[in-house]
Amino acid sequence: MALNNFYKETTKKFNITIDYNDSTPDITNDTVTFVMKNEKTESATNVLSSEADVATDGASGVAAFTLSKEDTDLLAKQYYYQIVWDLSGGERYVLEDGMVSVNDTILLE
Repeated sequence: MALNNFYKETTKKFNITIDYNDSTPDITNDTVTFVMKNEKTESATNVLSSEADVATDGASGVAAFTLSKEDTDLLAKQYYYQIVWDLSGGERYVLEDGMVSVNDTILLE
């Protein structure tokens, strides 16, 4: 699942379903994190970081993200992102990475 572009100052919801060795793991005790940066370097500062809800559907391997309109109050441009799964036992996996655009909105009043 590639993350779709979204609009600044709007709510963005998306889910990641984890498939590990052809099965769906229970991730309720794990952490799944979404990070956005201006640059694709480890030392670059995060412009956005959000942990997924793994309690609701984590038993089915689903990590649910909700970015608030405050979270998405960013400059309209392209960003690098990565979604990381940290298992309670200490293992770490990069689930997805890529680029995503934050687009300007035209608010009608």
